[in-house]
Amino acid sequence: MSGERYLTASSVILLTDGLLNVFETLQKQDFMPEIQSVITTIIQGIKTRLGDLESSLSLTLATFLDLRFKNLGFSNNQVPERAKMNPSGIAQSKAIIEVQRYLEEPPISKEQDTLKLWKNNAYNFPNLAEVVKTKVVTIATSVPC
Repeated sequence: MSGERYLTASSVILLTDGLLNVFETLQKQDFMPEIQSVITTIIQGIKTRLGDLESSLSLTLATFLDLRFKNLGFSNNQVPERAKMNPSGIAQSKAIIEVQRYLEEPPISKEQDTLKLWKNNAYNFPNLAEVVKTKVVTIATSVPC
């Protein structure tokens, strides 16, 4: 997840939900008690340390505005609705129309550069492009690449 040239904040919710799904699936299988204990500890650790990431407005907006994920990256269907209703100070009706147009566009492939596409298409979604500048970020890490 460490990278200087691509967005990482938008991946946090997806990766965390994916990890929880994997471990919750493993928890349903018939393993030795020691393994079940490790799986349970990992699940509790993720939930305790990270909490409900989808309640973080910053991470929600980062995921929602990432052209690769849009409203596909959430386990709770109400979360993208909350992101849509937060037009961030823009005229409400223009913001809603712009968000609807944004969602009509298909998600891009994971190989495409999200930031470059936002820069090139800022004229199509001018208000959302302004929000992207402040909410779609790369998370600083201490792991060398």
